[in-house]
Amino acid sequence: MPGPSDDPGGEARPGDAAPGGTPGTEEMVCEECQGAGELMGKPCLSCNGTGMVNRSISDKPGIAVGEGPEFGSGRG
Repeated sequence: MPGPSDDPGGEARPGDAAPGGTPGTEEMVCEECQGAGELMGKPCLSCNGTGMVNRSISDKPGIAVGEGPEFGSGRG
């Protein structure tokens, strides 16, 4: 099914944090419909039925900015 994710210049979806192709963003599975594209038999309003939304990479669940493994100073 063609949609915004097939065209970087496509229509923005209500759940998008930024237009497609914006640096620091990536396309992710819609949190509202879990990628199904619909809720209770109707198109998801957050992703316009595509199952995907553009989110800031910092919005990704998981490791927060400043957290994670320590890599030292690089001086040896």
